[in-house]
Amino acid sequence: MKIRIRVETEFGWGETRSHDLGTVERDSIGASDEDFGLSLAEGKSLLTEIQRVLLQGQVEEISEVSRACRFCGCQSAYKTDPLSASSIDPACTGEIRA
Repeated sequence: MKIRIRVETEFGWGETRSHDLGTVERDSIGASDEDFGLSLAEGKSLLTEIQRVLLQGQVEEISEVSRACRFCGCQSAYKTDPLSASSIDPACTGEIRA
């Protein structure tokens, strides 16, 4: 038997990404006690991969959200403090969205 482990990330802007974390293979016929479930090493490895995908997605989403203009919501090319007046994108219309 082969089990493929995949995680999907859904971002706030609608994009979905699929991440293949790994595969676990087991022989069910003639299996010993060690062949049932996950070993501690396999569990740790999968948890490490889940943590990597989660953190990577969170950092990307926070970075994307912080680039939005606080006035109109347009995506700014600037990566400065969003509350600073100097961080306003020159292309911004300054119109506040409802």
